[in-house]
Amino acid sequence: MVFDRTYVHHKARPLTGKVGGAIAVGSGEDGGQSITIAIIYNYFLSNGMLCVPGELNGVTARAGAPGDIMSQTKRLVQAETLGRNILHFATQLRT
Repeated sequence: MVFDRTYVHHKARPLTGKVGGAIAVGSGEDGGQSITIAIIYNYFLSNGMLCVPGELNGVTARAGAPGDIMSQTKRLVQAETLGRNILHFATQLRT
């Protein structure tokens, strides 16, 4: 949805200099999460954004039902690390 809604502004590039990180969740281990992360980061770069890493490039997880992610402690820690890194980069850019 973000891709669609910002396309109309691609010439103005309102996202330039903004920071972002990617999280992708699929129903299986090979549910396309890695490709989705690559697409999101490509979108960020195409719009002049800064791609913030987490523990890895982005966070990938699997979930088939609501709440499934809550039992994946490693993924939750990775998401927290990504969030902290985004906050750190955004704060540094303000000063």
